[in-house]
Amino acid sequence: MLATKDDSMRKIVQHIDERRWRPLEYFRMLDKNNTSHL
Repeated sequence: MLATKDDSMRKIVQHIDERRWRPLEYFRMLDKNNTSHL
């Protein structure tokens, strides 16, 4: 499961890079969906 989580994080980072999003903004969106802390 940790490996899949890493893959997800990699995809997220790539997505942020492509969209030039702010990591904090993205994590805020994740917080709205998930209230789990890393």
